[in-house]
Amino acid sequence: MADLASQIDALEAARLEENKRLNAEREILLARVPEKWEEMKVAFRLDCASVSERSSRFSFQCDDVSPTVFCINNIVRGLALRLVTLRFDRQIPAIFFQTHGHRPKSGSIDFLVSGTSVFFANGTSGVILPDFVLEVLMHVMKNN
Repeated sequence: MADLASQIDALEAARLEENKRLNAEREILLARVPEKWEEMKVAFRLDCASVSERSSRFSFQCDDVSPTVFCINNIVRGLALRLVTLRFDRQIPAIFFQTHGHRPKSGSIDFLVSGTSVFFANGTSGVILPDFVLEVLMHVMKNN
């Protein structure tokens, strides 16, 4: 009986430590994801500006519609045509994206915590931000 009680105590102690670790990771995640959201918007703004300077077909305009919604439009003859919508959900936390036009594409970017750092992720795989931005912009340029 003493062995069983010791095993139960050890199991409960391990569960308590795991819960503490998960709660600490969640706190780090919730504190850092707004920075990652801003980082993503900056990356899109920079690449959109670069494409707009070189392209005769695409004149991108990036808009913060709200603190949680970011849109990329193509300005054609003074009209803003929506190409991409990104929506930040802090509670999940995740960034949802939707492309518009021919062959719309949607998905989400999650986050991973490693130590005190937070990284973009897709499931358990890391996401390299410049590659993601390039992929989304190439998709809308090919399909609009």
